[in-house]
Amino acid sequence: MKKKYKVKIGGMWEFPDWEIHYDYECSSYGGSKPCKHCSPLPFKAGKRSDGSVYNTGEKRWLCPMVIVMKNEGGYNSTGLCADCAYEVLDKLLK
Repeated sequence: MKKKYKVKIGGMWEFPDWEIHYDYECSSYGGSKPCKHCSPLPFKAGKRSDGSVYNTGEKRWLCPMVIVMKNEGGYNSTGLCADCAYEVLDKLLK
């Protein structure tokens, strides 16, 4: 079961709503790339009208923990690997 934790404080603009998602499935659609914390998932198969299957070429991966900030329309506007954010903050705060 995928877990999600909603947060209502700390947002700097638009809405203060953001969420932490566990085991978040991401894809290369839109040019995204996995970080070192992600693990690969099998390619997603597309289906033709005749029922045959083909490889879409879209790479997919699972990120252990993603911070998702919503925009004013309620859509996912930014996703950030929480482990990557932790590493950067840990270096900055030492």
